[in-house]
Amino acid sequence: MPKEPKHSLAARARVQDAHQQGVDWELVVKHNGIPRTTARRIVMSGSPEVKQRGGSRAANIKCTPEIEAALVAYVV
Repeated sequence: MPKEPKHSLAARARVQDAHQQGVDWELVVKHNGIPRTTARRIVMSGSPEVKQRGGSRAANIKCTPEIEAALVAYVV
């Protein structure tokens, strides 16, 4: 089960909005308790969204829908 991000999406969005409006985003970071490195990453990426980590990649999926359909056809 994925963990909740340490800093809410609303706080991250406030940093991004402050940067886009030309306001001192470092002041917003200070008052929201977000580390400067995290805020810098938000500003540089242009998105306050948190990327999903872990899980299976598409290249590692061994049972494609076509294979699954063929297996079901064999059983039925």
